Amino acid sequence: MKMHRYNNLYLPVQRFLSRLPPQTQLYLFIIKLALVSLLVGLEFAYANHLF
Repeated sequence: MKMHRYNNLYLPVQRFLSRLPPQTQLYLFIIKLALVSLLVGLEFAYANHLF
């Protein structure tokens, strides 16, 4: 099951992302970083009863 998921989900996505221009890859990295920061911030707010 894991190999099936790897071959049919991870590899095609990885190939698609590697074909993107470098500037677009940088934008995607920044978006991922912002999303992770947002989720961590919301978790801290929830833990401190601010949300």
